[in-house]
Amino acid sequence: MSKKLIALILLFILTFTACSKAEQNVTVPSDEEETTQPAEAEEAEEFRGVWISYIELMGNCSSEEKLSSFMNDMLTDFERIGITDVFFHVRPFGDALYPSELFPTSSTITEKQGDELSFDPLRVALDLTAEHGMKLHAWINPYRASRDSDLEKLSDDNRAKIWYLEGKGDVNLIGDRYYFNPASERARELITEGCTELMRKYPDLAGIHIDDYFYPENCGSFDSAEYTAYREGGGGLNHSQWRRENVNILVRELYKKVKAFGEDKLFTISPNGKIDTCMNTLYADVRLWASEEGYCDMLIPQIYFGFDNVSQPFEYCLESWITVTTNPKVRLIPALALYKCGQEDTYAGLKGSTEWVDNSDVIKRQVQCIKEKGLTGFALYSGSYVNFSESFYEKELDNLISVL
Repeated sequence: MSKKLIALILLFILTFTACSKAEQNVTVPSDEEETTQPAEAEEAEEFRGVWISYIELMGNCSSEEKLSSFMNDMLTDFERIGITDVFFHVRPFGDALYPSELFPTSSTITEKQGDELSFDPLRVALDLTAEHGMKLHAWINPYRASRDSDLEKLSDDNRAKIWYLEGKGDVNLIGDRYYFNPASERARELITEGCTELMRKYPDLAGIHIDDYFYPENCGSFDSAEYTAYREGGGGLNHSQWRRENVNILVRELYKKVKAFGEDKLFTISPNGKIDTCMNTLYADVRLWASEEGYCDMLIPQIYFGFDNVSQPFEYCLESWITVTTNPKVRLIPALALYKCGQEDTYAGLKGSTEWVDNSDVIKRQVQCIKEKGLTGFALYSGSYVNFSESFYEKELDNLISVL
């Protein structure tokens, strides 16, 4: 064999070996890995949400004409910033802003709780929202059963009042409000039946939305009897874990109730912006909801902090939520504090306290930051602040529009 032929053979062997090693260093995702990529999030349309609270509806629901005028004005302003989804408050205190067989009419829209409605506010809101090209989500507060401690303000057919007077622990007075007990199976059934009622009566709802009211802060040991019974029955969770699981049970059931009306229907949650507060004060297991299936379609944490907030700077807080949201089927949509524009932020520290006064582009920069992190939307609290004509809101919104 000639030296030239030997050299060619050696060159071929070396080339083949190098190519093989290169191929070994290339990571080829398996079918399973490919399915875990958040393709839905990458292809999703941008979500732009806004809340309309019961406070904003007070005084604007005395007639169908008045509510229609109020909603049209607000929705027209929403169009300016491309709002896609509206969270409309329908059950703020164990009552209803729609005709319900389970909950009394809310005193938010009638002279007293339980008065008969002359029209359906939710129907009006749904129709007008659709006319403006937006989707509407029914916003409920599951556990909060009253605005204050005056039991006489609750109608006689209000189950919260009936159950509290029964004294079986399904409803408790904590601080200055009555709350449905998260450990009560009867309370959970009422709340989930209310979800089904809404989805059945209003098939054009985009879904059901709950916010950050879970266990009330400083709730003490009101559920000690239920927890003792749980332990005596063989339960192994500590008190905090048990409370979180009580909330988990409700969240799972609400998710199932919504999905029973179609996979396109959404169950969304807007928890407190501080993960530790969620977990250890409100007993909202956001880490679980953000990482496992069967709890929610969307988490909308209330990241109501400026960039200069001393304890919870915006970008740090946003990153903490991105870190825990590991389920690609759960969309993370940060909620932003439009209401703080032009206002002193009392608890934000020396520098952070004037951030919203000294700057008119905080929301704009937050949306830019959200986009840079690869997220596909945001939500604003709340609708009235989009509607206000004060200069500091106008400047902030004009700056926001420049990056939309």
